[in-house]
Amino acid sequence: MKKYLLSLAAMLMLAAPLALISCGDDDDDNSQPTILPVNLQDPNFKAIAKKIILQQLTSVNGNIIESIELTESGNYFIVARQGDNARTRALSDYVYLFGAYSSQGATFELNGFGSITVDGDNVKANITITVPGSDPITVPVTLTKNEMEGLMATYLCRTWTISNTRLRYPNGGAVLAKDFPGECNLKSIVDFVKEYVSISDSFNPQKIVKGVTFTSAKTFLINYADNTYDYGSWNWVGTPSVELQTGAITYRWNEADMGASFLNGSASIAFSGSECKLTLKATYDGKAVEVVWTLR
Repeated sequence: MKKYLLSLAAMLMLAAPLALISCGDDDDDNSQPTILPVNLQDPNFKAIAKKIILQQLTSVNGNIIESIELTESGNYFIVARQGDNARTRALSDYVYLFGAYSSQGATFELNGFGSITVDGDNVKANITITVPGSDPITVPVTLTKNEMEGLMATYLCRTWTISNTRLRYPNGGAVLAKDFPGECNLKSIVDFVKEYVSISDSFNPQKIVKGVTFTSAKTFLINYADNTYDYGSWNWVGTPSVELQTGAITYRWNEADMGASFLNGSASIAFSGSECKLTLKATYDGKAVEVVWTLR
């Protein structure tokens, strides 16, 4: 993600004629994948998940809070604008905070931040924000809850981890592919390509995808081991097929340096058993290129 997949896919295009071969696992590029009944349980916090959009300027710890989202899997995500004395992300006015939360009635404890208490469960409500060392602040908010409904959204809306990354691109009549099992470590993938192509790119060893989150409030979030984030929104294209356990989505990022112009903002989803295949689609030099994540 960010601009890394742009470089990655370009390097794949260069390396493929020399090094990449079709992979022979159960989900081979030349065969149809086995479709297993979906056995995903509802995430633990599905009933209380919500996005809270603040309706007035509210400064907390030097940052202006824009929204607080409580996700289906029990993580919170805060989007804020930097205050005069806060700068934690170069070239960006935004601050992103991520962590686990717990709930007791209308009060939610946000680990590493503080607590919020929600007064009201309709679209319009108030919340009281309490952080250590400051007086409580009560502000009006808009609640977005369960905007994405239906069985396929229930399957998708949770936090996933990556068990495999597959790079794919067509070469003549064949589809060339390379698998990278385990967490998506961008440095390891680039190091592989460097064995075949002379490139100068280098990446932080901590540029590892730790989680991929979709929420019913249309949030699409990728969090990395170095505490950076790709944050944006998603939506279905047409109606997903419960029978085929597949669907198509579009997505867009919150900031220009997230994602890449190479990626065209479209993806496909396929469920089987307890897994989800998320295929991010792109076009490079007139050819289709895909990054396929196996999510669990």
